[in-house]
Amino acid sequence: GTLTGTLLVSSGNVGIGTTNPGTIKDTVVTASLQIGDGAGTTSRYMSLKGGTNAEAMYSVENDARQYRFGISIDDGFYFYDDTADATRLFIGTDGNVGIGTTSPTSMGTNIRTLDIEGSSGGGVRFSDDGVVEGIGYASGTDIRFGSITNHNVILIQNNVDTATIFQNSVSVGTIRLDDTNTQQT
Repeated sequence: GTLTGTLLVSSGNVGIGTTNPGTIKDTVVTASLQIGDGAGTTSRYMSLKGGTNAEAMYSVENDARQYRFGISIDDGFYFYDDTADATRLFIGTDGNVGIGTTSPTSMGTNIRTLDIEGSSGGGVRFSDDGVVEGIGYASGTDIRFGSITNHNVILIQNNVDTATIFQNSVSVGTIRLDDTNTQQT
């Protein structure tokens, strides 16, 4: 092999910090690895290519946990917790996202709790291609949910409309109150 600094190429195997690399798994680096010097505007990246029907994964670990992330056998992208033997996040080739599942059926499958925080209150914005938009957020001691466009807010239960908030009135069941608290028929 040829030794250049601490890099050795021998019979197709690359050794970093060793003069006798047997396989790629024999490579142990006990220092940081830096690609590029941060100067200029040239993009730099690392590439890892898997074979046909094979994973292409990066693995990171410390003394307590080991994670893998990359392309799975079914071509989705995922974060896998090797320590717990569990998929933490999966993004399918169709764009569906699964948390705790590798078979998401929507953009957010298996999301049990979603914590959103921000310095001015966390929130969620809902949009139907920008035409009908709604929001839910925390502001001070209040929780607000509603429409940010001129559309109704409808509460449903068992897939049936149970209450509707209009711009100037509220309807619960068959009773509708206007902005002067007068019942309308």
